[in-house]
Amino acid sequence: MVAGSGVGGYEADPSRVQAGMREMHEIAGQAQDLLRDFRAGIAATRGWTGEGDSFAKQITPKVTDEDDWSERTMVAFEEAISSAAEATAGNVASIRSHQDGVLDSIRQARQSDGGGRH
Repeated sequence: MVAGSGVGGYEADPSRVQAGMREMHEIAGQAQDLLRDFRAGIAATRGWTGEGDSFAKQITPKVTDEDDWSERTMVAFEEAISSAAEATAGNVASIRSHQDGVLDSIRQARQSDGGGRH
């Protein structure tokens, strides 16, 4: 994606960075799908611990806590990947803007010295 080019150097290929960003969005979408499936699975099995007896009183809070923890973890993962993808989009825009500025400066320099031939 991005590689250093020696001391004080920097290279960036916006198309490769953008491809990585698309992959991050895809992963975030897959995480959303996983969360939806997880929630559906929880809904389908809710109540398996029973009600009112000693087993239900002992295990239901633990099961609920684990389900909630799993859901919060999946949400946090999806949000982190989505945020990284959005930040990468900002980086691509910055890279392109910088590259455009450099190219404009080169064009202006060529025009001011009669074509840039030495």
